[in-house]
This record gives sequence, C-alpha cells and structure tokens, in this order.
Amino acid sequence: MRAYSRISRASAGTPDRARAVGRRPDALPVGNQAALRHIARRAGQEGLPAEATTALRGPGRPLDPGTRLLMEQRFGRSFRQIRVHTGAAAASAARAVDAQAFTVGSDIVFGTGRYLPATPHGRGLLAHELAHVAQQEHSPATGPVPGDVGAAEHQADSMAHSAALAQPVPAPMRAPQQVMRASRTFSLTFDDGPHTAALGTGENRTENILDTLKGRGIKAGFFVQTGVKDRMAHSVGQALVARMQAEGHSVGIHTGGTRDHESHPVAEAAGRLEGELRAGKAAIKKATGSEPTLVRPPYGASNKAVRATYARVGLTNLLWDIDADVNAKSLADLKKNVAKDMADVHKRGWKSWTASKNIVVLLHDLRANTAKHVGDVIDHIKDLVNKASGGKDSATFTAP
Repeated sequence: MRAYSRISRASAGTPDRARAVGRRPDALPVGNQAALRHIARRAGQEGLPAEATTALRGPGRPLDPGTRLLMEQRFGRSFRQIRVHTGAAAASAARAVDAQAFTVGSDIVFGTGRYLPATPHGRGLLAHELAHVAQQEHSPATGPVPGDVGAAEHQADSMAHSAALAQPVPAPMRAPQQVMRASRTFSLTFDDGPHTAALGTGENRTENILDTLKGRGIKAGFFVQTGVKDRMAHSVGQALVARMQAEGHSVGIHTGGTRDHESHPVAEAAGRLEGELRAGKAAIKKATGSEPTLVRPPYGASNKAVRATYARVGLTNLLWDIDADVNAKSLADLKKNVAKDMADVHKRGWKSWTASKNIVVLLHDLRANTAKHVGDVIDHIKDLVNKASGGKDSATFTAP
C-alpha cells in the first residue's frame, strides 16, 4: 500500500490556504461537455476509448464536503470543480483503459468499488488522481504539453505521498489532458544461442521463442555465440540469426570465439578477445546486413581490460535488471525470479541501471523451461506492473 493511503480525516480543518491559492484556470472549461470539446481541440480524444468518452458525458458528482475539505487542506488548492464518475458507465470506461481509476481534466472516473474515500486505500487512490487534476490544470488550452506521462505518474505518487504526511505538496508539472497511464518499457534479452536443433520440428528452442514473440508482436534482443560450431557457426544458427534481424529483433555478441560460453576476462588474458569480437561483428553483419553494437559477456563478467577492448571494438556492454530464468526449473520459478527483481526495479522508480533506458530482462533461449514459458513470462511482467501501480501503468516491450 502506498504511503499516501495514510491520509486521515481527523486532520481536516478549514482550508484557508486552499481558498487563498486554489482556483480553476480559465484555460480549463467548466463542465463535462466543455471538457470534451477541450480535449478534442488538443487532439487528446484520439487516444480516448469510446467507453471513456461515454462516461465523461455523464454529469458526475462533486466530492463530498468532508473529503473535499481534507484534500483541499492537504493539497493547498480548491477542488470545487471536481466531478466524480462511478456506476456502470464509469466501470466500463475503467476496464477499457485497464485502470482502477483515471483522470481527464477535472473528471475522475472510478472502476467498480474503487471510489472509497472513507477508507485509507480509497483516499490514497483519490489523492493520486487529484494530483493528476492539479497537473492537468496547468496544461495550456492549445499547443503541446511538455513532459511525459511516466514523469507525471511518478510526480503524482510523490504529491499524494506528501499529502499523506501533511507535508508541502510539490508544485505540479504540466501534463496533457488525457488518461494518465505510464508505460513501463521492458527489453527481453536471450543469451547463449542460437539453438541448432532441426527447424520446423518443434524442437528448436530459439525458433519456438521467435514464434512466440512474433505471435505477440514483441521485439527482443539476442546475444549469440558467433563462432561456436553448434551455435551461430552452424547453418541452422545462421538462419535463425537472419530471421531475428528480419523480424525486428536486435542481435548482439555473447561470445566471438570457438569456445562455448567462454568468459571474456579469460579470452582477454589469452590475448584473443579483441580478435574474436571483431570476428563476431563480421559474422553477424554477414548474416543480417547490420553490424552489432551490443555485447553481453557470459556471466556478466568483465574487468577494466575487457571494457577497454569493448570500447576499441565499438561495443556497448548491456547487462540486465531482471534475472528471470536463473535456476528456474518451472513456470513457478520463473515467476518468482521475475517478481523478486521487479520489486527492486519498482523501488528505484522503474529505472534501469544498465546502459539501456529500458528495463532489461535476462533469459536464455537454450533452456527448455524458458522456451516453453516465455509467453507466460510476458504475461507475468504485465500483471506485476499493473499490480505494482494500482492499475495505473502498463508494460510494453521493445528491442534493446
């Protein structure tokens, strides 16, 4: 439960400060119909589901006096313009955007059973949505709005947290008048392959993973062993690498030598690493037409000398945030691993500590359990993001 769910009615008093500074900017028209016209002018309606438009056409109702008094005191602004939407149309709208609640302008739409201002959790959700109201009040009537939805979501959490602790609420950033859902972007990455079992038999694990990704419309990254005879040096491996590139995946180097899964510090100490990496780049370019820019060493192991070699060869070392299939023998193991590391990613504000701006997930395409359950892993990531954000965020996937 977020800290801001601790907002208590006991501390509500006369909101003198809210009366002094809280006002509705002229840029935001009053009333649902005017709000809808305002959204349409801003081109925000293009991304608004029909169910949401229907819900916003309803009259809504103001906050009850006690709740309004409490929230105005905590946020230091007037919420007289707020209209709360509940009921069947609102529930349908919330389902359409896959959220517990969402805000457009001064209208807050709640899913079934989510508007509970008399409960700590309900007040927390309301406080988060009121933060979005404050952000959207500062958006201009026309023209672009700076910032991004992810930043707005993060600030809404911060504002609601401050309100819970009766601390000064940060000044809101400007945010577009649209459904405020952050998109948490993940990059699935696969090491060790490609698998060289016969294609078209259902036995090739890399092929099965590519089929799943294609069916989901997801792009990923593959770190391949270019010189190992039963990996990319095999004709099946070369065909799979060509397919990876053709289907929009990124291809990077795992190893460039002939030794399976050899540590890069070992290859560097033997004086072979630079030559092997250059050979690996050439092999991938020959198979795909594109020169790779990413490398991931076996075990994630490197040292100063290895990193200097990467720089000379023109490769960026991409590690990972989520170690999804380490010691995983079942789907339950995969889910447990993802949940554990996802919790850490969430705690640091959904920030990757890798060279990528995306949250990087480590998997291995040679592992039968991974190949069998990669679709389930994707679904689990989506579910975890949804739950961690209280239904506010969604997970998307792209190549690293």
